[in-house]
Amino acid sequence: MKTPRELLLGRHEAQTAKLDELRREVLAGMRGEAERRPLLDALWQELILPVRQAWVGLGVAWAVILIMNVAAGDDGAGARLTTGPAAADSVMALRRTDWLQAQAEKAESHASPAQPADRRPRSEMAVKERMV
Repeated sequence: MKTPRELLLGRHEAQTAKLDELRREVLAGMRGEAERRPLLDALWQELILPVRQAWVGLGVAWAVILIMNVAAGDDGAGARLTTGPAAADSVMALRRTDWLQAQAEKAESHASPAQPADRRPRSEMAVKERMV
């Protein structure tokens, strides 16, 4: 007894040759169409269209950035220097920095002279590099 699949395949076996010929024609036409397609069209089809959502998202992000930039009202001059009296805390910080620097220089001048190389620990000895 034949299965339904075998019955259907047997009934349409004569059409297999026609279907194979039609398949060859369609594939040949698709190859020729791909070769004739201009470069920009090919790039559009392969790079832009498959990831449309990503490109739309990037476009929306740039639009939001531009709108926020315009809404901020910045004239593009950047940070401007203001000449005027310095704030009291800035002056105090500057004086403190100067004082700390003076203390560090003073401590360096009173430091003991460096030990000779033969008395230093090995970790403090100068390393001589050689090119081989």
